[in-house]
Amino acid sequence: MRGWTLSDAGGHRYVFDELALAPGARVTVVSGAGTDNATHRYWNADGAVWNNGGDTVVLTDANGTRRLVHTYE
Repeated sequence: MRGWTLSDAGGHRYVFDELALAPGARVTVVSGAGTDNATHRYWNADGAVWNNGGDTVVLTDANGTRRLVHTYE
């Protein structure tokens, strides 16, 4: 997933480094601090990323193609 990004409507952006996911596997991106491992990536954001009142999550591949757009309220 190198170069893929996870972003929100507020302009926060996480860029994935070297990460290979097997079919059916998943990874959790944590807004806070920690050490990356095979199942968790840490954004190390200084503050809140996701808005409790609603936000839009966008997953974009390394070529700039949006692979997922999900809005929640």
